[in-house]
Amino acid sequence: MADVVLVAPIRLSNENGLQRITGVAGEAITAGHACYIAADGLIWESISTIAIGGQFDGVAVADAAAGSPVTIFQEGYRIRIGAHGIGIGSFLYTSDTKGLFSDASIPTPVLEQPIAMAVSATEIMVTRMDRPPALNP
Repeated sequence: MADVVLVAPIRLSNENGLQRITGVAGEAITAGHACYIAADGLIWESISTIAIGGQFDGVAVADAAAGSPVTIFQEGYRIRIGAHGIGIGSFLYTSDTKGLFSDASIPTPVLEQPIAMAVSATEIMVTRMDRPPALNP
């Protein structure tokens, strides 16, 4: 398992996707990082651990300070993360390094589902969200 390197600038590659959520950052959020909405309603960077698995609701495309608004982009959105080195069609997972993507699933109590797929040498497409659109604030 290896973390995927993000190469600036991180940006949205298309305007087509299922949903986007704007909320308040519970911590400093880095552009390109995987995020989730916690029970406290704040947006935090995702991390996959044996105890909790990898919670994921979308990817931020702009930096945000703790307490600031942040938008995360969900299933269907394509995001430029730079020359990531992952083969086209390969899946990405939440990492055990906060906010980053991993090229393999982190062993957890349940089989971790991929959160994105490499669609070009520089772009990924978000393929999963844990919070369905009907439940989005």
